[in-house]
Amino acid sequence: MIVHYQMGKAGLTDNFIQTVKSGFVNHKIAKIALLKTSTRDKEQMKKMAEEMCKKLEDDRSKYVYKIIGFTMVISKFRKKAKSVMLSGC
Repeated sequence: MIVHYQMGKAGLTDNFIQTVKSGFVNHKIAKIALLKTSTRDKEQMKKMAEEMCKKLEDDRSKYVYKIIGFTMVISKFRKKAKSVMLSGC
């Protein structure tokens, strides 16, 4: 499933990042529509998406982004846990 958000003139705040992070508990994809008041510069959007992915990452998950028009699509990839091989006796 996909969860949708809108980013306005406040931009990329800690509260917004926590809201998006909590959405990834039940969803793998987040679509963030950037309103006219936030930015219309493609380079600025790219920097915001990279910063958001860095702030969302932890030791168990990795995030990637894609910009389509004025929408950021952020996907979550779970890193596989290392398996431990036990030798039989």
